Amino acid sequence: MLDLLLLPPLLAHQLQIDQVIAGTLHLEPNDQPQAGIPTPTWIALRRAGGEPIVAADCDCRLQLLNVQAQTTTDLVIQPLESAPGAVATKIVFPAVGRYELILKGQPQATAQIAFDPFQIRFPVTVAIAAPPAAEPPAEPVASPDETETPEPRPPRPWLRVWISVGLGVGLLVALAAGVWLILKRDREAS
Repeated sequence: MLDLLLLPPLLAHQLQIDQVIAGTLHLEPNDQPQAGIPTPTWIALRRAGGEPIVAADCDCRLQLLNVQAQTTTDLVIQPLESAPGAVATKIVFPAVGRYELILKGQPQATAQIAFDPFQIRFPVTVAIAAPPAAEPPAEPVASPDETETPEPRPPRPWLRVWISVGLGVGLLVALAAGVWLILKRDREAS
């Protein structure tokens, strides 16, 4: 609860504009990226008037600036099924902190529409760290002087089958013996 008071409000689908090019940023999940796990990220581009610019028409470069460390990492743009046509990638944020996503673009020589070169910067706050992977519990090592009592084992599935079969056969034998005794008594009585 205290985290909600200390963190700046997060905007879903952040919009930034450079002259006449607008970029809408989306980060999974729900625009709240987690440090340490791949974050599907995409930017939908539009020209003035709302006409979309598809990634195939843009010679784009995407970089991640770690604001605390002042280091920049080039990101590989790759298509995502969830965002066809958008400039997309998967980012693994190394730690909780402040980052900036920098998109620089210009039209490809084969672009269907013309647009001016642009640079759009998106501030990104990573406030959640992925939970650590669960490690199997370490088995205690007993010293030679310690005597251990073995833990009872749960019944094995095949043991249940044999117990059921044994009970069934036992009931059949008892039923057969009862019928045999009744028939024997009836023969002796006649």
